[in-house]
Amino acid sequence: MAFKFFTVLVTIAAANSLLAQADLAQCDFVFIPESPIDPATNVTEGATFTEDPDEVFNVHNAFSAVGFTCAQSADFLEDLAGQTLPGPTGFNWTIQSAECSCDSN
Repeated sequence: MAFKFFTVLVTIAAANSLLAQADLAQCDFVFIPESPIDPATNVTEGATFTEDPDEVFNVHNAFSAVGFTCAQSADFLEDLAGQTLPGPTGFNWTIQSAECSCDSN
């Protein structure tokens, strides 16, 4: 299940890679779904993730945005921690934590 918000960020990162931007924010997120996830569901595209037994998803992906530096993108993404955002299947995902860096691009 690709969560809508995260899918948008992955799409932005993919589109920006076409522009050959080198200053990607490397981000690690902890997502908690509002409802149990079917194990056969594709949770993310273009990102790596692990799921622990409590249905907590640890996700890593790289992001950039046209007109933003890596540090600006990282700040924006880290500010999402603590927010709950809607997913495409009608339930919400809570971003338990978000941590980004610009030093491992």
